[in-house]
Amino acid sequence: MDAIPAPDLPVAVIGAGPIGLPAAAQLVERGLRPAVFEKPVVPVAASACCQSAA
Repeated sequence: MDAIPAPDLPVAVIGAGPIGLPAAAQLVERGLRPAVFEKPVVPVAASACCQSAA
């Protein structure tokens, strides 16, 4: 299967888990630029103090 050449555009990889990071590594091996997106991690203490006491 032939890929469409688009060297100026990154390839989005959603998630930096056990599937996303190896996928990004394979993209790099193929000469593509991955852009890995992962949801931010909120520290437990910060999330506990910011919740309302309803």
